[in-house]
Amino acid sequence: MTCRATKLLLILTALALIAWPARATAQKACAVLSNDVKPYREAVQGFKQSFKGSVDEIVMPKDPSKASEILGRDQAYAREVSRARERLVPSQIGKDGSLQEWTEDFGQMEDKHRHFSHMYGLYPGNVLSATYTPGLVAPIKAVLEQRGDGGTGFSRAWKMALWARLYDGERANSIYKGYLEEQCYPSLFAKCGTPLQVDGSLGLTAGISEMLVQSHEGIIRLLPALPEEWSSGEFHGLCTRGAFELDMQWEEGAIKRVELLSKAGADCKISAEGKVKVSANGKPVQLSGGDGYVEFPTEADQRYLLEY
Repeated sequence: MTCRATKLLLILTALALIAWPARATAQKACAVLSNDVKPYREAVQGFKQSFKGSVDEIVMPKDPSKASEILGRDQAYAREVSRARERLVPSQIGKDGSLQEWTEDFGQMEDKHRHFSHMYGLYPGNVLSATYTPGLVAPIKAVLEQRGDGGTGFSRAWKMALWARLYDGERANSIYKGYLEEQCYPSLFAKCGTPLQVDGSLGLTAGISEMLVQSHEGIIRLLPALPEEWSSGEFHGLCTRGAFELDMQWEEGAIKRVELLSKAGADCKISAEGKVKVSANGKPVQLSGGDGYVEFPTEADQRYLLEY
């Protein structure tokens, strides 16, 4: 054996002698750690069961059979989903007055946490609503107050949209300005710590859209969460449910003009305070309506002018 080979063998032997006790110690540590985390694993399983009874209730569609009926398929599966949904625990209010995140009324373990999965039913879902579940508005606000207005870019964008769904434009705008000051690069990309994060960037545009137009409850609501600082303005090309595309102008908080493109020919139900004239190609359109809205039929690819 050469001198160089002998030295190499000695080095490898020394490394092995050093590494073997470390390996044994590591194995022992892993065994201890495994025993230590077992209760936490069991707790997580419990959390999963709690999660299934709370958040899933607001994530699952309210009426799966409707989608099945429209698509003309999976009727049996839709009925199965509907039956399963009926067994889920509904939204509950905890002892602190906030909307529970779990089936059990667990306390908050972290102040100002950036996530709030149980708010999904408010946004982007439509199970929780200031209009249809008014009794849950205060518990929802209690959660938002506890989680705070800060956080990473995606968290602030979500909070903007949540407050917009509660028709609080001032709070949404305050979060928006905080995002620009603290969680936004000069490129306007959101921060997540230090990396760029597109979740916040795209989520912020969704939050702004919710402040200007909402359409998740069967009616196009215009300026539902307009902050005072945005008292006059305009937007172009904002799309809503029903395949409508809107251009709109407003002054001093009052809507002046809406140009609406119908892409699918669906009936249009849109908010209207006071009198509104609707025309297509210069000809008046017959309207029906109710308290705070007008409704009219549309044709695909036709543009309509609404004058307030």
